[in-house]
Amino acid sequence: MSKLLQLALFVFVSVSAICAQQPAAHNPVIRGDRPDPSVIRVGNTYWATTTSGSWEPGFPIFKSSDLLNWQLAGAVFQSTPAWMVGDFWAPEISTHGNRFFVYYTGRRTDGHLCVAVASAPTPSGPYTDHGDLVCENYGSIDALAVTEDGTGARYLVWKTDGNSQCPTGEKPNGKCEPTPILAQKLSDDGLNLVPGKPAELITNDQPWEAHVVEGAFILRRRGWYYLFYSGNACCGRTCNYALGVARSKRLLGRYDKNPANPILKENATWKCPGHGSIVTDSRGRDFLLYHAYRNSTTGFFIGRQGLLDQVSWGADDWPRINDGRGPSLVNDRPTDSLSDDFDGSNLKPTWQWPNFQPPSKTIDRDGWLMLSPTSDQPGDKLAAVVAQPVTNGNFTATTLIDTSLLKSSVAGISVYQHRGKAVGITVGLTGESHTVSVYKRSDRKEEIVSSDKTGKSSRIHLRVTVIDGVEFHFAFSEDGQDWKKLPKEIRVCDIEEARIALTVGGEREGVAKFDWLRVTSNSAP
Repeated sequence: MSKLLQLALFVFVSVSAICAQQPAAHNPVIRGDRPDPSVIRVGNTYWATTTSGSWEPGFPIFKSSDLLNWQLAGAVFQSTPAWMVGDFWAPEISTHGNRFFVYYTGRRTDGHLCVAVASAPTPSGPYTDHGDLVCENYGSIDALAVTEDGTGARYLVWKTDGNSQCPTGEKPNGKCEPTPILAQKLSDDGLNLVPGKPAELITNDQPWEAHVVEGAFILRRRGWYYLFYSGNACCGRTCNYALGVARSKRLLGRYDKNPANPILKENATWKCPGHGSIVTDSRGRDFLLYHAYRNSTTGFFIGRQGLLDQVSWGADDWPRINDGRGPSLVNDRPTDSLSDDFDGSNLKPTWQWPNFQPPSKTIDRDGWLMLSPTSDQPGDKLAAVVAQPVTNGNFTATTLIDTSLLKSSVAGISVYQHRGKAVGITVGLTGESHTVSVYKRSDRKEEIVSSDKTGKSSRIHLRVTVIDGVEFHFAFSEDGQDWKKLPKEIRVCDIEEARIALTVGGEREGVAKFDWLRVTSNSAP
């Protein structure tokens, strides 16, 4: 064999070996606050959806060709279904026959957490809501649909939310109710439960699971049903979430838990991993899409982000994830940036708003976002909010506001968790000049930290700079060149799942005009 042919063969084999590897560590693959991801493959395209909490549109839908690069493609619900008041939790996307289904959790108008279902002719929608399927006294959450091998029967799997009975603000002390994961047969159309008693698949009976097992996903492989699930506390700064697995020869059990559980737990980079689903690519490789907090000062500020890892299988037929080392480490991308000039006829699908107080939002012919409350809320700076999740803890956000239609209202830019917790800057008319104010809101109590006067110009630039997700600096300008800093920075250490928001407060007749929003990443100090 000639040296040239040997070299060509070496290059071919080397490239083939590289292509056969799993995608490189690229976590997070879905940035920002995107918990409880669910994923399916349709042909060569992957579709995912995530929890949206109290934000509309409900359940964002993402699209990818490689599991690593995702684009927002729409949402399951543009507005909240009439039967529920919010809490868009844990959507699980699946396909059966020629339709697509999202089984999800929502809070009914009487306060109960329920499992419900929506369906569509395509994974991107439009989705038709079919209402709730099961609403237990303690709450029913984290649903998915599974097909039984052989019979083809479909089953709904969900969790009884017994941990909702744990004492508020305390560690579980024996008063929590069990959290069994249950299964019950679905009707042929997948829209109703067949009458009968649900089967219990597993419950929280291992020390590492503590007061909860939840977030089930069932994978059929080599004669086994593998039930992947998460245990312990999912959320917040004291979380200790992890992921385990159990298996059974029958869909309805008995399930034996892996002695090596949890098979996915935190490491130096990622904290509290769990609640994911598994998709098989065209080569037969299994990948887990799940969420975790970054284990850093900005991790909780950003929220639970979407991560990806390959599932490998041992000789004992138990799954392994990253050889037990926890989530794959981050491979940093270029710095994030966001820019919106409001140059379309509608807001881009990346924008969200609180489902409990949807604002009035239109874009005029000159490319200004016209934002106002839908009801009079005097004194509330956050009466109208449109927002986007932040993707890091070091950034500067700037906007230009036209105040000519504000009347007695104020408009601004905010780092926003919910209406009871935010920091921001606003501008409003005071006589012939404007007053710019910096505020801090925590536990629904608001403090004006500093304020200043501007000139008579109706167009004001506002800016917020965030450092490590805890330090906030504010400035304003009348021309976008000469900036005046407000004298006091704000330190807030407990904002989580943050969003950058444009806000209007006051009366619904008061309209703020936003010309653009710019968000650029800063280098951490």
